[in-house]
Amino acid sequence: MKARNWFYLLVAAFLVWLVVAVRIHAADPALDTTVSTDPEPAAPATTVQVERTLQGRNVEQWHKIAARYLSRKRSLERAVRRDPETTTAIQVACVIYGHCGELWRKARCESRLWRYARNPSSGASGLFQFLPSTWRSTPFGYLSIFDPYANALAAGWMHSAGRGREWVCR
Repeated sequence: MKARNWFYLLVAAFLVWLVVAVRIHAADPALDTTVSTDPEPAAPATTVQVERTLQGRNVEQWHKIAARYLSRKRSLERAVRRDPETTTAIQVACVIYGHCGELWRKARCESRLWRYARNPSSGASGLFQFLPSTWRSTPFGYLSIFDPYANALAAGWMHSAGRGREWVCR
């Protein structure tokens, strides 16, 4: 079974468990463990009120959060299917130089994980959108700017050398 199918199955199972747990809790007042200092107990919430508000957010907000997550997940899956070498290159740079979160964020922002990305107005190219002068100043400047491994390693090197703020995307 594909990982995507497992993910959807896991989300569906969690949602079913959550609804059942809320209904059981609302139906059985003996499960209420709250300690009240009021002499008069508050009126019990109806099942609909409990289902509509989960951890301070209503169900519609949780659906929006899940939809945003799935949208990001799908865009990353498309990028990986288009060019699996870029993900391996970024992972290698993460292992060697660290700064994994920053490298992934910048690669997504700068090129959407496409190693042949070009910006005609600035002249920046590659996975991390290096300017030609910046590219030549790295230890990997003699390699092709479109090589995903060289590009990711150069970005990792720049971060470890304290030059991580030279990108527009932060």
